[in-house]
Amino acid sequence: MSSSVAPATVPRPGPRPVVSEAVQAASLSFSELVDLIVARNGVPVDSYGVAAALESEGIRDVDARERFGSIDVFDLAEDVYGAALQKIVETPIVRPSELTAWSKLVRFLRFYARGVLFALPIVLQLTTVILVQVRTELTDAQATAVMLGSILSFAATGGFSQAIGRLGSTDKSRTAYHLTRIVVLRIISIGLLSSLALGALVAIVGFTLAPFPHSVVETALAYQLLLSWLWLSLSVLYMLERRTLVVAMVALWLGVFTLLITVAGTGVVVSQLAGYAVAALVATAIARVDLKRFAATTPPAARSETLPRWPILFVGTAPYFVYGILYFGLLFTDRIVGWSAGAPDGFLFYFHRRYELGLDWALVLTVAALESTIHEFGALLEPTQRRFTAARLREHNRAFFRFYLKQVAIFVAIALLSGFATYGIVARAGVLDHIPALHVLVEQRETVRVFQVAVLAYALLAFALMNAVVLFFLSRPKAPLWGLGLGLVATIVVGTVASRTIAPWTSCFGLLAGTGVFALITCFTTVRVVRRMDFFYYAAY
Repeated sequence: MSSSVAPATVPRPGPRPVVSEAVQAASLSFSELVDLIVARNGVPVDSYGVAAALESEGIRDVDARERFGSIDVFDLAEDVYGAALQKIVETPIVRPSELTAWSKLVRFLRFYARGVLFALPIVLQLTTVILVQVRTELTDAQATAVMLGSILSFAATGGFSQAIGRLGSTDKSRTAYHLTRIVVLRIISIGLLSSLALGALVAIVGFTLAPFPHSVVETALAYQLLLSWLWLSLSVLYMLERRTLVVAMVALWLGVFTLLITVAGTGVVVSQLAGYAVAALVATAIARVDLKRFAATTPPAARSETLPRWPILFVGTAPYFVYGILYFGLLFTDRIVGWSAGAPDGFLFYFHRRYELGLDWALVLTVAALESTIHEFGALLEPTQRRFTAARLREHNRAFFRFYLKQVAIFVAIALLSGFATYGIVARAGVLDHIPALHVLVEQRETVRVFQVAVLAYALLAFALMNAVVLFFLSRPKAPLWGLGLGLVATIVVGTVASRTIAPWTSCFGLLAGTGVFALITCFTTVRVVRRMDFFYYAAY
């Protein structure tokens, strides 16, 4: 799954008012001030929240006395709070227009199609395996190098990709687009340096301790560096919501790879690396141009804004950075555990093609539903806030809890349908029998078993990620981080015991245990938060 699959991509509340707008609030009439507070903040929770809103709009005690005849801001807040509630009570409730079942299905499929992009790295990996198996020159030793380099690239960039999404989206929501460009370019630079440092460390360990043959280390380093570059550049396109360009980069990579391997007769490894390099180079060029154009659209009122000090940015971004690292640790650890059982001499672990195919086929469809949940949750917030007054908190919270239960049901249905659909399509793909990666899913019992376990594991992972989206949106990062951390421990323990006592392929039960722990912890916390959505949404901001 892509590193952009991240809580950092959740839609945030609209742009905050610029300074010039806040100063003008003191010149409004009382009724206009009430309208402003309701428009900015929705249904007020209490007078203290209104007082905070008034101060954020530039209202001072002297303004409250001279303009509105109140003692101070808190006295004015009491009056505004009462008037706001009265205004909301007297305003007819306008419920969102109900969509037809067909319209809902079309909207879901549109978001689901976007969500497929979030599985881009795995789709790349799966496509590579399929295409490579048409030819036979890629040995399992070389495949081990490919997987080692791929895993190292995610370890090097996972945290930085999350940081790009988080900080870039934050500055975008403030309309400080010039800051988006600055912070993204700096993070990419740091991410590339981090990848080079990790590569140097791997080279030192690989050539001195020799956990793998030197040729494997060399190939893995090439993959790690080029893929790290590609993931960072694609993260920028994700952040800028240039989904079409992401698809174009995938097509470009596949085009270069296919052209070299079929027409020029180049080897698999060289063809892959060349495809990655071309896609990364083009994606980087496009990202830099887009960031420059994006920065040029910064509103004049926001141009005076500057970046906070880097220690402050680091503290605010640290949970997202750690999340990215732990997430990819959970996603790939079961492979290392299983492949290290019975590895040949000279290899710390050894690629198992049947195991990898079972995992890859299981992941393709399930996680795509996340995109729909993200957008539906963002679209639900403001209308629901406006529909209910402070006296109807129970109904307000029930609306969010019903939404959550609906999303759970959707994920269960998607998991079942995607698993059966994937297996059914492959089982009937007789016209593609010349591609071993397709019929091996049906013919090899080990691959089938891994596929069945992985379907459930990835369904739990997608469900946990949905919970993480909600929790990060409400500034509750501890549960996702604890869930990932404990899930990673469960993956290692269960996978190690199973693969050593039963069979190497049973390390997939470690993945199932890890995603189960992640899902359980985040589900428990999300249910508690959603049931008190009025408090947690207010506390988040």
